Parts: sequence; C-alpha cells; structure tokens
Amino acid sequence: MKLSLAEKKDLDSVLELYEIAKKTKYCVWDDEYPTIENINFDFEHDCLYVLKDDDKVIGAISINYENEFDDYPDLWLYTKDPCEIARLVVNPEYQNKGFGEFIVKEISKILSEKGYYCIHLAVAVNNLPAVRLYDKCGFLQDCTTFMFDNYYYFYEQRIDRIK
Repeated sequence: MKLSLAEKKDLDSVLELYEIAKKTKYCVWDDEYPTIENINFDFEHDCLYVLKDDDKVIGAISINYENEFDDYPDLWLYTKDPCEIARLVVNPEYQNKGFGEFIVKEISKILSEKGYYCIHLAVAVNNLPAVRLYDKCGFLQDCTTFMFDNYYYFYEQRIDRIK
C-alpha cells in the first residue's frame, strides 16, 4: 500500500470516511466539520493524501502548510519549518491494524522530502484512539487548550524522530 495524493475520483470516498467517523464514539467532528468544502480545498491545493487497498480508499490525511497556532511560538518546542497534519481518518474495518501509524509515518516522509522539519497537530482529548496513535508515534504533548467546544492536546514532533 502507498500513501499518495488524492485523485478527483477519491473525494466522495474521503467524504464517506469522514461521515462514518462522525458517528463513532470518540470523534468530535460534526455536520459543520469536516465537509466537502474542506476536502475540495485540500484537493485543489495538493494537501489531501489517501491510502488505498487496491482501489478502495481506506484512509486519508490532510496537510496544512500554515497552522493558525504557529503564530504562538511559545506554544511549540519546534518552530523551524513546521507543517500541520489534520483530518486523519481510517475506515473502521481497517482500524487497529497499523494503518493509522503507517499513514503518519508515510506523511512524515513526504513532508521531510518537501523540506519540513517538524509536524504540529491538535487532537481532541477524548479521542483516545488518536491520542494513543500519536503517543505511539513519539509525538510530544505540549499543552491542552479549549477550542471548538472541546479540549484539545497540541502535539508536535520532529519528523526525523517519528517512530
């Protein structure tokens, strides 16, 4: 399997994965986020990546070259050439099989090749599977903040240290 830029034909599948995720126990996404507008924006800016099993989209992740929280350098240990990852989703049929970890490792390789030094992200405190994933991948938890009606951990990691 390979993580690659999404193609136009993948967009409906990514939306379907988001909608499935919204109905799961730990997800804080709602009808207003993420939407087809987020998917289209990411696709149009070459920021949406998908993982496929044969031709079936089983996971997706987006990268944000500009993170609104990068304006707060005291928040982060690593501020050199950061990139944010967001909206990581894996089809429930494929969860707990290492695909989330695979996506994180692959996107870190892609970002390294693009010249990024570190990854920043926010994850809802009550999204226990995501918290476990980022802890397992060696991300550092910097702080907790309240935003978007939930508490979030801010995580970061130098790309060369992702396990």
